[in-house]
Amino acid sequence: MLSDVLVNAVLYNYYDLSYVVSAGALGLYACYAAFIFLGSGLQNPAVKSVAGRSLTASVIFFLVSNALVWASGSMYPTTFGGLMAAYAAGLPFFHYTILGDLVYSGVLFAGFAAIMQAQPAWLKK
Repeated sequence: MLSDVLVNAVLYNYYDLSYVVSAGALGLYACYAAFIFLGSGLQNPAVKSVAGRSLTASVIFFLVSNALVWASGSMYPTTFGGLMAAYAAGLPFFHYTILGDLVYSGVLFAGFAAIMQAQPAWLKK
């Protein structure tokens, strides 16, 4: 939420904060909260677990973000066919979401593991 405010203020000189509490924004923030929940359940962050949760997050974000665009009624009719059209329109971008999520999750978890291996005393704090 804070990054949305900062990006809009700094890059776009846009200071109306009403979008931060719009249904679409709140839906996306709920997705981010779900991703934190998914990640916090990792007791042993093995590659398989990280990859599985990363893919789950990608699918959730795809489904929710495209449904929010559809529900706004501004681009697609609010019918089942309109929802399917919104999902179809998002498909060409979905592989970028998956790739980005897998790469960044891998880098973050591998980086954390490397730090913990180099500084095992940090685990005791």
